Amino acid sequence: MSIENQAKNIEGKVQAAAGELTGNADNKLAGNAKQAQSQVGQAAEEIKHKAEDVVEDLKDKVGNAFENIKEKVTHGAQEVKASAENTYDNAKAKAGDLKAEADLVGAENQHKASSAVAEAKAKVNNM
Repeated sequence: MSIENQAKNIEGKVQAAAGELTGNADNKLAGNAKQAQSQVGQAAEEIKHKAEDVVEDLKDKVGNAFENIKEKVTHGAQEVKASAENTYDNAKAKAGDLKAEADLVGAENQHKASSAVAEAKAKVNNM
């Protein structure tokens, strides 16, 4: 309870008690009203504090949710990057294999062509 509400409550109790002792109904009623105001003020303070707690709790939950999402996005991005790197490495290896195969076929064809040229020259020389 705030100091203001405590003071209003005490003031109300004193005024109500004085009204009771003196038989002054207006004083008693005014004292009871001040006590009621004090209770309303206390209830408002409690609501305010609970609302502040709810806001802080919500901030924490939103912050945690944001961090979880950030973590998941980061993890997903890392997985995509790893997958892309793996795909690149596989494509590069396949390209290397295809080049080696093409070089082999080229060498075989060159050998065949050289053999055919040599054979043709031999036939021409034997004529």
